[in-house]
Amino acid sequence: MLRVHAPIPRTLAVFIGIMPFLIVAIVYSHFSAKRLAENPRDKLMPGAKQFAAGWEDITKRRAVGFIEHTVASGETLESIAAKVSGDSGFSEDIKSVAGPALDDEPPRALVVGETLRVPQTERRIVTDVKASLRRLGTGLGIGVSVALLLGLSMGVNTPIDKTFNGFISGLAKIPPLALLPIIFIAMGTGESAKIAIIALGIAPTMILDLYMRVREVPSELITKAYTLGASTLEITFKVILAMVWPPFLNAVRLALGPAWVYLIASEAIASEAGLGYRIFVVQRQLGMNIILIYVLLIMLLGLAMDAGIRYLITWRYKWAEIR
Repeated sequence: MLRVHAPIPRTLAVFIGIMPFLIVAIVYSHFSAKRLAENPRDKLMPGAKQFAAGWEDITKRRAVGFIEHTVASGETLESIAAKVSGDSGFSEDIKSVAGPALDDEPPRALVVGETLRVPQTERRIVTDVKASLRRLGTGLGIGVSVALLLGLSMGVNTPIDKTFNGFISGLAKIPPLALLPIIFIAMGTGESAKIAIIALGIAPTMILDLYMRVREVPSELITKAYTLGASTLEITFKVILAMVWPPFLNAVRLALGPAWVYLIASEAIASEAGLGYRIFVVQRQLGMNIILIYVLLIMLLGLAMDAGIRYLITWRYKWAEIR
């Protein structure tokens, strides 16, 4: 039997870490093949062909508007479409702002300096990822900043502690999703409301976590720092914050999961783009081949963010015993 915290070879650690993912994939493939054998049109557990079709659908370029482009020497409709729209196939959709139409018979030559209206395209998956990461990053940034400022202040200053401790503790007990209708009514359904629910969802718990860690700093260290002539600000930032900063970053890692929950919930109610928005749109057509791709993408993005913070902790704060 392995001893507590006994080390294992790195190769074995990597293998057993990947094994649960492989087991889930194998089990899914088995039941998917079984269902599709009984009903090739089954949508509940799509197979490889359905996933390929779903991936093609979310990565296909679509025209979402037009932008003006001035024709340069040597340009053709195909080269303009490839440059501006990302696909020469959109050349047929290019319009002339002034002058004869481009589809006149026979097709007329382009004039250098002429202004054209060229389709502006997007890939749904790129648009959705950018929209969600922008909201998530902003909400996390605000929530983490508030947690750091208030949690540290409560931990080192008794009047601030007595003023906010009860309020923050009560706020932390309210499920943030219960506040979602209130936030939408008060702030509308725009970007600010989605960012607010993320920040409000993670901040109270992180404030209390940081507050408790600050209070756990040995009083002997604070006394010695005062004896050596350190000011209150120096003790706060050079002694206390230095000790609690790596655990606080670890708390940020743990807050990523709830932050994604609040993001997806807010996007499902009122959005025009986003991972959560797309999931709830395609569910109406039972588009499991797209839903599962987006769920997997959310997992990969979350793992990447978690790995980035964990690497920062182990690289910058080697003395912190955090895994």
